[in-house]
Amino acid sequence: MSEPVQRHHVLEPFLARTEQRALTEYGVAMEVLPYRGYLNLRGDLNDGVFSEAVREVLGRSLPGAANTFTEGGYRGFWLGPDEWLVMTDPGLEVALAQRLENALAGRTCALTDLTGGQICIRLRGRDARNALATGCTLDLDSRVFAPGQCAQTVLGKASILIALSVAGPGLAVTGNTREGKDAGLADGAAVFDIIVRRTFAEYAAEWLYRSAKEYGIRLMGESPGHASER
Repeated sequence: MSEPVQRHHVLEPFLARTEQRALTEYGVAMEVLPYRGYLNLRGDLNDGVFSEAVREVLGRSLPGAANTFTEGGYRGFWLGPDEWLVMTDPGLEVALAQRLENALAGRTCALTDLTGGQICIRLRGRDARNALATGCTLDLDSRVFAPGQCAQTVLGKASILIALSVAGPGLAVTGNTREGKDAGLADGAAVFDIIVRRTFAEYAAEWLYRSAKEYGIRLMGESPGHASER
């Protein structure tokens, strides 16, 4: 029987030292999602065999429109005309990579596992957009940046990929209902996922936390030393 493996992520020191007050009112909820899988996929969507093979494996087509992403079991983010980032739930990236390799054998494409170098920070709440806008070069106005869109941009001095969803059953905040309402986290509220390289993750997390303090911020981080089976 396999022994549980203690997994640690780069933002554990940040979560450990950051003030964790149980605020009764806050406008921003921040959650660290450290154990997701990330695969970089490159190929030609005009190649019918390539696009159909990927659709069969992922359960849906890759996004073809610029700066959009798809939801579902796997999330596919458009990075360029022939490049996508596929985000998986924890521990699924190796099996998914193998399935894609088998399905795309003989095609002109490239697949790279980036899991060890990426981390996701989720920001939501009625004031999340305002907190982000203080240092993000992207125009985050709701008339310009809408749910279902993503973009590569800069946060402070860190390069990031940012994607906008809306809160719902699949994006429920950790915590009780009253706290969720305090942060404006009812269904339909904005949810920003910020994917950043692990070398800049602590910087980005500190930046977000300090920028959101004026609105009141509540941390919803996963417990350090999360155990998994190997």
